[in-house]
Amino acid sequence: ERYRGRRPAPARAVFTEAAPITRLEPGTSLLVGLRNPSRVRFSTDGWRTAAEQPTHESGLGLNIVEIDAERLTAGTRGELRAQPAGGGESEQRFTIEVGAA
Repeated sequence: ERYRGRRPAPARAVFTEAAPITRLEPGTSLLVGLRNPSRVRFSTDGWRTAAEQPTHESGLGLNIVEIDAERLTAGTRGELRAQPAGGGESEQRFTIEVGAA
């Protein structure tokens, strides 16, 4: 009876290097957790436009950044590039599909 037989829509999806996701539902924000402090670039239009945000320490051993659900519209492909702060390591690239509404 608690959910009236329906699963509640997720408000947030979590992506980590150890447990990457490749798909999320529209209207869901994306929390990206990385081992190292990084600058995360994100685009949903093939890099014609992009946003960049630094991660911050979560207190749980991950450096996180959240991408708002408004940027993750149905039918788009989100592309992430994470460059560790201070250089040294190579850039990591990830792709996440946003499902149809």
